[in-house]
Amino acid sequence: MKNKTLFFSFILFLFFINSTFAQNKFEQGFIVTNNLDTLRGLIKNKEWEITPEKIEFKTNTSTEVKEYTFADIHSFQINNESIYISKKVEADQLPIKDQTVSWEEKPQFITQHIFLKLIVGGNVPLYLLWDKNGKKHFFIEKDGEINELLFIRHFERHNVIREKRIYIGQLNLYLNDCPDVRPLIAKAKYKQQSLTKIFTTYNNCFGPKKVTFKQKKEKVKFQFGVLAGVTLTKLNFRGSNPARSQFINLAPSVNYAVGGTVDIVFPRFDQRFTLRNELLFKPYKQSDETTLVIDEDQNSILTAEFDLAYLRFYNIGEWKLKAKKKSLFILAGFSNSYALKNKNNTNSIDKFFSQVTTRDVPSILFYRKYEIGFITGLGYLFNNFTIDLKYEIGNGISKELGLGSNTHTAFLMLKYTF
Repeated sequence: MKNKTLFFSFILFLFFINSTFAQNKFEQGFIVTNNLDTLRGLIKNKEWEITPEKIEFKTNTSTEVKEYTFADIHSFQINNESIYISKKVEADQLPIKDQTVSWEEKPQFITQHIFLKLIVGGNVPLYLLWDKNGKKHFFIEKDGEINELLFIRHFERHNVIREKRIYIGQLNLYLNDCPDVRPLIAKAKYKQQSLTKIFTTYNNCFGPKKVTFKQKKEKVKFQFGVLAGVTLTKLNFRGSNPARSQFINLAPSVNYAVGGTVDIVFPRFDQRFTLRNELLFKPYKQSDETTLVIDEDQNSILTAEFDLAYLRFYNIGEWKLKAKKKSLFILAGFSNSYALKNKNNTNSIDKFFSQVTTRDVPSILFYRKYEIGFITGLGYLFNNFTIDLKYEIGNGISKELGLGSNTHTAFLMLKYTF
């Protein structure tokens, strides 16, 4: 009962901090109206992966929150780090990922009014649109016209994927008045880092400080979180000694686990890969009773009890199937466990004719205080919450000769990331 109370209290705590922190993500910034007036205040920074369609703004912490779309304002900026500008553009809708590539090779444009993220500001800016399908579109603006830099992938005969790097020719055309960028264009990739270098070089070609803004290079992110959940653990033993049969077939034990995480999110692969480091407290408690009968005058009633508690450290690689804040993911990694408590005892009631004796002996004489294991699973990420379903196999608690062991644990965990 105490364990259940602790677990549900922790779940309520997660929802409490979610509501608390959700109100504190407003950061310093400003919006520019369509009349080019500047309003300074606080903007809710959602660290958008997909280009936003609207923002939440308030002039100070106590005023009412207002929503603005790309039709309502000219632009907005957060913390002198991110700038989004409202633009009408024609964006190619052809998919470029391997699993969605089509046979179509001509651009399929649709007109959109949307916020574009400014990557490099200057005489010739570079913009980014990250659409709902996870496709990145880069745009160039020169002489009052804005055009998408085109990169097309399509199937040819024998299901071979062909790449058309049209953007190379576009860059040579638009930036031909700066010789310094030509060698960069020749080896340009359709990636933010490569294009940023080209546009920075071009804008600096006409004098110092011609670059008015440059999006900072994405760095490794550290995210902190808390988690809690339910575990189902099965201790398996292998041995031929009848005296140990009392706990050879222990039933699975349902318990709880609580802890914290430090996640390292890598900027490569569109931030889809995360190295998760978890520290968990995980108890285990189970008992079993069996009777050994030699004959009607000789028998023993054996009751084995295990009361264990572990501090477990996990190194887990996590891969999101989509580069979005709501996505399925798969995971795999390793565990290292240290036994904080290891109470294992067998109570034996022995009958020999009319004589009955009782004795308590350790269930396992030599046990591991340090265990290692392998863990795998899947989960679902939605905003700041994560639900995991994981399965772990460990090398067990027994170090005795003739008594092998392993541990199988299923986890259902809820995590909140700050």
